Amino acid sequence: ASRGIQAEPAVYHDEFGDDVREQLMGGDGVLVWVNPIQDGRNRSILDSMLRDVAAAGIFVSAHPDVILKMGTKEVLYRTRAIGWGCDTHLYGSMDQLRQELPVQLASGRARVLKQYRGNGGDGVWKAQVPANALPREAHHDAALPQPGTVLRVRHAKRGCHEREMTLGQFFDQCESYFSADGQMIDQEYQERLPGGMIRCY
Repeated sequence: ASRGIQAEPAVYHDEFGDDVREQLMGGDGVLVWVNPIQDGRNRSILDSMLRDVAAAGIFVSAHPDVILKMGTKEVLYRTRAIGWGCDTHLYGSMDQLRQELPVQLASGRARVLKQYRGNGGDGVWKAQVPANALPREAHHDAALPQPGTVLRVRHAKRGCHEREMTLGQFFDQCESYFSADGQMIDQEYQERLPGGMIRCY
């Protein structure tokens, strides 16, 4: 206000996105913060609208294309060779997850899988094949966990507890994370957590 800028709130929801678009088109700039996965939704409709608003010459911060470059967990994969990195994989499709995750789980060590956009632990899973469920033959296709193999999993959302589900059920659980060009990051579980987290921006 001291600089002569008039600010007004623009409450967004997909159901009345056209009304919000009309409101934004009447301004000079838009500052955006929207939870990317609120109540199971994603930002695809909002991002399309914001691109149109920006194309009309209105300042949009942060622009959806900028967010996609720096606001996702893909940074964990791109920086995996730097000192804080670890054994990290990027799955760009559900088919790739189905083919490659069993190879990672075959070691018996815990893996952490994360949808590439989100917060609050939503879409972040710790998964491990119990030692007694691992096939005895190593380094052979038959030794890889199969869709019926039981996993111990834990969702990172507050209040969730470790439980068992088959690998096939876990794949079904992850299906939605690949909608709207989604991806998943897969890392080895870090036992160092009591020493603190490393956050990378």
